[in-house]
Amino acid sequence: MYKKLKLKFVNAPLRRKIVLMMSVLITIIPTILFSILAYTYFKLGIELLFNEKISRSLDDTVKVAEAYLKEHKDNIKADALSISKSIELNSIILINDPSEFTLLLDKQAELRKLSEIYVFKPDTGTVIAKNSLLFSLLFEKLPDEAIRSADNGEVVILDSANNERVRAIVKLGSYFPNTYLLVGKYVDPSILEHLKNTQGSADQFQFLMHEISATQLKLEIVFVVTSVLLCLTAIGLGVRLAHYITKPINRLVEATERVKVGDYSIKLPEKQGKDETAILTRAFNKMISKISTQREELIKFNNIINERRRFIEAVLSELSAGVIALDIKSRITLYNNAAANLLNMKPTRKTPKLDTVFPEVLTLVQKTKDASEATVNKNLEIVRKGQKRQFFVRIYAQRNSKNEIESIIVTFDDITELVSAQRTSAWSDVARRIAHEIKNPLTPIHLAAERLHKKYLPQIKTDPENYKKYLDTIIRHVSDIGMMAEEFAKFARIPQPVMKKHDIITLLKDEIFAQECTYKNIKYTFDTSLKSCIINCDSLQVSQVLINILKNSAESIEAKAEKRAKNFEGKIIVTLKATDQFADISISDNGIGFPGDLLDRIFEPYITTKTKGTGLGLSIVKKMIEDHGGSIKVEPLTTGACVKFTLQLYSEGNNAKS
Repeated sequence: MYKKLKLKFVNAPLRRKIVLMMSVLITIIPTILFSILAYTYFKLGIELLFNEKISRSLDDTVKVAEAYLKEHKDNIKADALSISKSIELNSIILINDPSEFTLLLDKQAELRKLSEIYVFKPDTGTVIAKNSLLFSLLFEKLPDEAIRSADNGEVVILDSANNERVRAIVKLGSYFPNTYLLVGKYVDPSILEHLKNTQGSADQFQFLMHEISATQLKLEIVFVVTSVLLCLTAIGLGVRLAHYITKPINRLVEATERVKVGDYSIKLPEKQGKDETAILTRAFNKMISKISTQREELIKFNNIINERRRFIEAVLSELSAGVIALDIKSRITLYNNAAANLLNMKPTRKTPKLDTVFPEVLTLVQKTKDASEATVNKNLEIVRKGQKRQFFVRIYAQRNSKNEIESIIVTFDDITELVSAQRTSAWSDVARRIAHEIKNPLTPIHLAAERLHKKYLPQIKTDPENYKKYLDTIIRHVSDIGMMAEEFAKFARIPQPVMKKHDIITLLKDEIFAQECTYKNIKYTFDTSLKSCIINCDSLQVSQVLINILKNSAESIEAKAEKRAKNFEGKIIVTLKATDQFADISISDNGIGFPGDLLDRIFEPYITTKTKGTGLGLSIVKKMIEDHGGSIKVEPLTTGACVKFTLQLYSEGNNAKS
């Protein structure tokens, strides 16, 4: 419990801490101490003051005073009876001589120290006799109750309002019918005052004794109210003091929150002084000003860096060459889109590993680390998706002033097409030279063989048939060599296409029909949803492309049919689709297909699977399609092969109609 309260107090805001400390230190603790002191004072002082001994002493004092008054009353009663007997004994004299009556009363008053003696008749209000020292001329009316009690033979004591005198009434005997005697005496004023004070003190003491619980409750209420007021006052003072202390701190906190969200324009009002808050406020303003300046400079430099980074990223993204950045541990830190495309990287959130995406370059990277030269170049042959590609790889090691490698940059280009083009160019030059050198002697040989056949065949009598066969063999092979030289010539100088508008659907149907007439055992299928597809092409070259590809498919099917049963059905499917800019054509067959090791070189010159082929057909096809701005590729199938190529549409628009 204590730890929880301590943790709450530690985590409480400063303003609340100050208020709590003010309330506890200024109000609660003094109040508790004062409560203990008041309780002790009440117990030891008030209750001891109002104990039973003092109460008994006051009661005894009151009883003494009351006994004194009672004694006076008893004495006055005895005096009244004594005087009434004296009057009755001398009644005969007194009735006839009033002076004697007065003299008797005076003597009795002097003897008994009485202040007044009356003999009167209440019914008529007549005073028969009184002592001479009585100066009152009027006789006050007595209570009827007192008269009736006296009629019953009682001595009635009459109490005055302040007990300053004691009087008694007694009825006289038969000599004085309906006559009463009243005697009175004054009580000593000092005794009366003492009695009054004693009685008042006793009454006050009894009142306080009865009201001590109420008094205690009132004191407690006053104490509680006072404590609450003190507490509220302390809390108010604590709040004011906390506000005074925490206001600049709160301003600092609010300013810090604004700075945290990026507002560096905040400036706190500064006040002159050497107190901690003023110093802290000035230091805060200076700090924010400096941070704001540094932030603006950082933003400026960051914008420059971002512009450079965007420029580099734009350059890298547009580069056809792949770029991979490595750290000192050969981990990939950056790569561009070209690298991902060339290496067939799969999209992933994790950074790919070099030994996974480009293991062929690991040896070169290690060689770069070990070598003193900064750059290492090499041609590499890699295989991706079953295809061999030629990469020109350049590795550059970036070193610091201590000649320590900081990073490694790997750049690579796919030079497969370039190598192929170089080979094609080389073979084209060779073919041109071969065609030139072969054609020169072929004509004389062919003419000589024909002259030998015409001029000397009739003269040959011995074995003319073999002679003729020899000449036919020479002429046939010369024709074959001539055809081969013509193929070399065509490959060496393929004419530039003459572009015109043509419907590729018509061209496809014409060539398919021609092939159906030639290869009647093969089933041809033309699949397209287009009614027309206008392309920009040289119809002769496109027809030559279609003839070459369809003929290769048919020969592949025939080769497979020779190995299979006679009921083997060859199929060639021609498919046509149109995109925004190209007509996509695919020709697939269920023939023997292409060997896997030749797929990456199938379009190179003199690469063939036929026993009598020159290997120039697909090379010429590729050159013609590229001259038309298209592309061609070969894909193996489980039951044959598929040749896909594209040709540009005539113009952007609705050239292909469904």
